[in-house]
Amino acid sequence: MRVAGTHVLLTGATGDIGRRLATRFSDAGATVTLVARGRAELEALAADVGGVAVPADLTDRTDLRGLIREVERAHRPVDVLVNNAGTETAGHLTDLTPDELEQLVILNLLAPAELCRQVLPGMTARGRGHLVNISSLAGIATFPGLATYGATKAGLTHFTSGLRADLRGGPIGTLAVEI
Repeated sequence: MRVAGTHVLLTGATGDIGRRLATRFSDAGATVTLVARGRAELEALAADVGGVAVPADLTDRTDLRGLIREVERAHRPVDVLVNNAGTETAGHLTDLTPDELEQLVILNLLAPAELCRQVLPGMTARGRGHLVNISSLAGIATFPGLATYGATKAGLTHFTSGLRADLRGGPIGTLAVEI
């Protein structure tokens, strides 16, 4: 995928993978909008890569539901959405609190699906775009203690596959990256 001249929205920008992606996209000539919870760390990264910082908690319904509209109104339309935000919660299901389980499902599955839902109408109208969902090999073959994490990543991979089928033949590409 060529990103020179595109606007890339990257969630989970301040994590290890996010930082590397932000740098690579910027180095490749993309304009990057970076999303993460921690304002100071996010703004420092944005300054390093010449991007724009948009602090947001994707598990917060208000932050999540207005994110694409906010980014596109303040900057420019999103050409490439990279749903990288996620968390790996290890432990048996009974070790998780109800809130931990809910946050895991929201961040790893619901937030990427919602952001795709928000960005697709604009991409469709412009006749271009790409959706990239960062998943995990744990979604294919999970291990003890990773049942809930693996389930969210399997859901994300399956969601991306379904989008690919829905969008087949059109101008919008999809990619699930299983790390």
